[in-house]
Amino acid sequence: MENAISLPHAEASNLQKVSVLIGCALGMAGGIATVHFATVGIFLKAIAASFHWSRSEISACALFFMVGLACGSFVVGRLFDRYPARRILLGSGIVFAVLLALLSMAPGNPFIFALLNFVIGFGGVATGPAGYVTVISRVFSARRGAAIGFSMIGVGLGAAVMPLVAHALLQAYDWRIAYRGLALIALLLAVVARLLLRASVVDPAKPASPTDLALREPEGDSVRDALHRPMFWLLMLVTFVISAISLGAMVHLPAMFTDRGISPGFAARAVAVAGLGVALGRVGVGMLLDKVFAPWVAAACFMLGAIGIQLVSHAAAGQSDTILGGAILIGFIVGSEGDFVPYFVTRYFGLKHFGFLYGLTYSAFALGGVAGPTLFGRWYDSAGNYSGVLAASSVICVICAGVIFLFRKYRF
Repeated sequence: MENAISLPHAEASNLQKVSVLIGCALGMAGGIATVHFATVGIFLKAIAASFHWSRSEISACALFFMVGLACGSFVVGRLFDRYPARRILLGSGIVFAVLLALLSMAPGNPFIFALLNFVIGFGGVATGPAGYVTVISRVFSARRGAAIGFSMIGVGLGAAVMPLVAHALLQAYDWRIAYRGLALIALLLAVVARLLLRASVVDPAKPASPTDLALREPEGDSVRDALHRPMFWLLMLVTFVISAISLGAMVHLPAMFTDRGISPGFAARAVAVAGLGVALGRVGVGMLLDKVFAPWVAAACFMLGAIGIQLVSHAAAGQSDTILGGAILIGFIVGSEGDFVPYFVTRYFGLKHFGFLYGLTYSAFALGGVAGPTLFGRWYDSAGNYSGVLAASSVICVICAGVIFLFRKYRF
């Protein structure tokens, strides 16, 4: 089937673009990254107590989820290059909501629970940036970076609100009812997003003639050509490494702080500030990408990440400003990566097979999200502190800042 979204769009009106932007933001606010991944910590103790599981068994389920997310990214990218985007987004939204409801009925079997988390990651991947950022990249051209950044506000807001909703449902009922409530919210937001994504803009009609099709064929490398370019694999490597470092550090932030005698309340405040950093990274970097050469922006983000890691590494219990400053910079690098990776794909490999190529880079991001927290945890188990892994992480951020300049002039 000829994919409508693989063709560049006739210039949409400003109102239509705003509708797409809001639709994508709402879709991601009710998507897999916010409704499920961001609420895992809220459910951890309740599920562990219900099934008499250890916390490590619950944490293993999160790893299965990230592996499913990585595997699904390969598939969903190809689907976006072949089929109408609105069908994929709504279909993935329905599948995600149904699977979340099924999770609420899971028996106390760790294998089944982990398998459900894998399937949720695989089936719901299009409800996150891997799906909606693809739409943004097709619809917006002149201000693509800012559009990606503003749409990703949905992820930031969802990550802030959904844990509060989950906590309220958990307090009022139990974890099973809470998951069903989240499933309903996810379904409603997926439907609203579908209504806001106009077919004429997101999935334009197929050109009437081969000549029109040739004129509207998007620029870009074939999959074969892109995969034979060393720069694509360099982008994959940088994406994986920065994801592992930033998400590893962010997941372990509360433990890092409480280990030094910092109160759990202040540690939670620092994590909230890191969330603010994520939002700032998404919006600020998106706007900068339209005005500043992308490798310069990425290098600056990596350097800020190195500084943030060093601040967190050396902050003492009474140095609240240093702690919060480090936390916000670590959050910033997490948020910025969600913007510059898809932007690099569009500018260096084009839009012709953007869905598949971005799906590959998103899988690298997801795998980094598995490897990073695991590595940080194992380092702590063997060394009894995070000093060594934090020092190595800051050095690697600086190296990545230099490596990213191997990307020269935009190709598309």
